Amino acid sequence: MPYGVECLAEVLRRLGGEGVKGVIIGSTVYALRLGVRELEDDVDLFTTTISPVFDEDLILEVAERIGCRVGSTEWGTPSLECVLGSE
Repeated sequence: MPYGVECLAEVLRRLGGEGVKGVIIGSTVYALRLGVRELEDDVDLFTTTISPVFDEDLILEVAERIGCRVGSTEWGTPSLECVLGSE
C-alpha cells in the first residue's frame, strides 16, 4: 500500500517521542534521495537507542501506545505495521 513521506515522518516522530531512534537504511534511502514523495516498500530502521533482540517487550509496549501492529521479520526481529489515517 503506498504511503507519503509525511506519513513516514509522522511514524518516525511518534517512535522518537517514545525514545526509539534510528537510521533509515535500505531502498527507502534511495527513494528519499531521489525525491520520491510516495513510497511503496517497507522501511528498514536500524535502531540506535534500543535493541530489537533484547528490548522486544519495550517494542511491543511502544507499538501499542502509538497504534502499530507487531509482526516478525524473516530474521526473527520485530516488525511494525503502522496505519495513520488512510495511509
